[in-house]
Amino acid sequence: MSETLTSLQWQVMGYLRDNVHAAETAAGVNNIWLRRPATAQAIAEVERALIDLVRRGWMEQHALPGGTALYRKSRAP
Repeated sequence: MSETLTSLQWQVMGYLRDNVHAAETAAGVNNIWLRRPATAQAIAEVERALIDLVRRGWMEQHALPGGTALYRKSRAP
């Protein structure tokens, strides 16, 4: 992914600006935060965007029991 944020990533970061303690799975980000159709393709697109935001240090990824990933805004300074 390029170093420029995608529209989807801007939407995620905008949500986190207003909901700083939010944490959710990729499906939850897609369905609840962004209110997108709950299709496998849409959720996969959101997951790729979230993984890239984790790579950049803007979000954190935590494993839930069973291996599902939970995403939240990075707490690093």
